[in-house]
Amino acid sequence: MTIDDEPWMGTVDIGIEGVVNAPMSRLFYPGGSLGVGVYRSLADGVALGARLRAGFLAEGQRIHAEAEHPGVLDYVMLSAVVRLRPFPSAVADPLRRATGLYVELAPSIAVADEQLVGAYWISAGYGFDAGPVTIGPSLRFTHFIQSGAQFERFGDDQVLTLTGGIEIGFADRARESLVVAPPEVVEEPIAMEPAVTPIEEAPAIVEEPIAPVELPAETVAPAETVAPPEVESAPEAPPVEAPPPAE
Repeated sequence: MTIDDEPWMGTVDIGIEGVVNAPMSRLFYPGGSLGVGVYRSLADGVALGARLRAGFLAEGQRIHAEAEHPGVLDYVMLSAVVRLRPFPSAVADPLRRATGLYVELAPSIAVADEQLVGAYWISAGYGFDAGPVTIGPSLRFTHFIQSGAQFERFGDDQVLTLTGGIEIGFADRARESLVVAPPEVVEEPIAMEPAVTPIEEAPAIVEEPIAPVELPAETVAPAETVAPPEVESAPEAPPVEAPPPAE
């Protein structure tokens, strides 16, 4: 599976948020938050995204009678998020990217108490497969990093919150690549046979009867009789007399 097969996925979360550090926990009572996020999955267990979240902390009490009343603390936060799933192989559907255990780390900027401040948050959650969506619990720790005298009137320059809520994920299914397995090659023993050159059959010769040709009678001359040559007889030899007997 390549990165082109990985999905763009979205999330929506809602939760109850409260301050965990003193004296801010007395100045602000628990409130709530609502967020949306867009993520690009890079691999089975890694995704990068952005999240926009808005929340508030309810009005608490004055620490001192002469102190300024804190009022409601509201904020808007924009975050760049790194999302990791440590056990992607443990989920039932290997193509889902929002199911199972996940952790997130997000450097952020926020407008809190009408001041531009830095922040970061870390979270953990678990997504359960619910058909076309995933749904599950999430827990988030947020640190609003103050500087100078921005929160001096509240007696501290740090705000630490803890948010418990529910997150819903959607469009998290990766595209399944079609992998065509190469055909299995079965090697069979090759029988060595002598090469035989096929003999081409000669075309059959059909003998046709030859019709006799008849010539006209006047064109045929009678055959002349040739006499055999005369052979001259050899001359007769004179008789040979026998010699007289010896005395």
